[in-house]
Amino acid sequence: MEASVTVNFAKYGLRDNPFVSGPVVRIDSTDERINGKLYCKELAEEQLKKFHKLVSLEKIAIYVNADKEVLGTGKSALMAAAYWEMVAANTKAVWVEATGGITINSILGKIVDTLVVRKYIAKIKETIDVTSTDELKQALLQKTTLPSDAKIDAVKRILSMPDEQIPWKYSNIRRSIPMYSLTDVFGAILNILFSVDGSHFFFFIDQFEEYIIASSRGARLNQMGNDLNDLFRALQGQATLVVSLHPAAESLFQSAAGDYVQSLAPVKQNSIFVPKLDGPMTARMVRYYLDAFRSRDSNHTGTVFPFSNKAIESLTEELDYNPRDVINALRTALTLGVEAGKVPIDWDFINSPDNRDLIIG
Repeated sequence: MEASVTVNFAKYGLRDNPFVSGPVVRIDSTDERINGKLYCKELAEEQLKKFHKLVSLEKIAIYVNADKEVLGTGKSALMAAAYWEMVAANTKAVWVEATGGITINSILGKIVDTLVVRKYIAKIKETIDVTSTDELKQALLQKTTLPSDAKIDAVKRILSMPDEQIPWKYSNIRRSIPMYSLTDVFGAILNILFSVDGSHFFFFIDQFEEYIIASSRGARLNQMGNDLNDLFRALQGQATLVVSLHPAAESLFQSAAGDYVQSLAPVKQNSIFVPKLDGPMTARMVRYYLDAFRSRDSNHTGTVFPFSNKAIESLTEELDYNPRDVINALRTALTLGVEAGKVPIDWDFINSPDNRDLIIG
């Protein structure tokens, strides 16, 4: 947990500060404020309902979008809420981030790495002899009529490695089969996984818009279109991408994807837009976070205490209704309020010359 050893939030009837600094979703964190499990779903009921409808239709891609290009609009938080619902339902869901050296190969490499960590690759090894060309071929024949000998050999070389070496081998296998892309090999691995498990997979790619923006210069835009074309064909009938977008990334995606990708997973029909915050919605979000950290003997459940309602409304307006900025500001305001013994934490306190720059910036 991220609790401070010097600030006693018990003064406000809280076990800890419900708001984190720089709120960014990290699925592997044990802190529910960071891993996305702490999410006010009542603010996104319609969005989650549409998401599950698209899931039931096994669309090739689901786009989580926003109407602004700024960071912190809530796309990752909504994706994480949907991801954890799928995990709770034992649906095959995998989460990766499109950050770092962003290429389609690096993203797929992260997915392969996660498939290893989550023991999905181990299930393949438990079901078939991955050192046997014939058994791999029989597995591939369930999804393709003429599996390539070169791809069979590539998959054999990858899956025959110790688990911890499989992601590295996957990332470097193209040296052995230059006529095929890593996407082709990924598709073959997915074919085999589907043949032994039979489950539809959902690959959540957070910060996917960063991959699109990074691929937008010159010939890379055309390459991105080709890569996505190959990837969507590899996923067809056995997996779904759940990716984040914003308006600029969507425009680039539309121009690069081409008619084939658009026909497989058109953006308009398969997009979910994150809810826009307003004053009342922010108050509901704040109540939800505070109630999750109330002490058992607290009598303030269902309120925004220790904040005043005007403080929440004014702060949200000042920060242009950006969820990440609001959460950052609330964390600082709560800490300063405890130190000053302020009850309630009102707008005058937040907007004072001593505190405004620290809280709002």
